[in-house]
Amino acid sequence: MEKYITDTQLAEQTFLGLQPPEAIASMRGARPMRVNSRMKQHVNEKLYQAKTSFLDRIHQEIFEAKPQWEKDAVKADLERLARGEDEDGNKIVAESLEKPELTSDYLRSIGREDLIEWGSGRDE
Repeated sequence: MEKYITDTQLAEQTFLGLQPPEAIASMRGARPMRVNSRMKQHVNEKLYQAKTSFLDRIHQEIFEAKPQWEKDAVKADLERLARGEDEDGNKIVAESLEKPELTSDYLRSIGREDLIEWGSGRDE
C-alpha cells in the first residue's frame, strides 16, 4: 500500500500545476502555474501505471494466499485455455480460421474507400 501511495503522490507532485492552491501556498518559493494537456497526459499515464501495478500486487497476494491445490487448479485452467480447450477438453477455437473477404462494402464501412480501386483489375 505504501508503494501505491508514494507512486501516486510522486506522479501528482511532478508538476506543481496539479497541486491545489493551498498546497502551493504552503511551499516556499513555489508559485502557481498552468498545466498544458501534454503534462496532464504524462501525469495521468504515471497514475494509471501506479494503479495497475497496485492492482497487480493485490491479485498476486490473493493468489499467493490460496492453498497449493487451488493454485495448481488455476494454473491448469489457464494452460487449458491457452491451448483453446474448454473444461471438458473440447476445442473452443476452430483449427482453421477463414480470412474475411475485403469487399467494397466492407471497405466503405471501415472508411477506407481509397483501397477499393487498389484491388480492382487483378483478375483480368
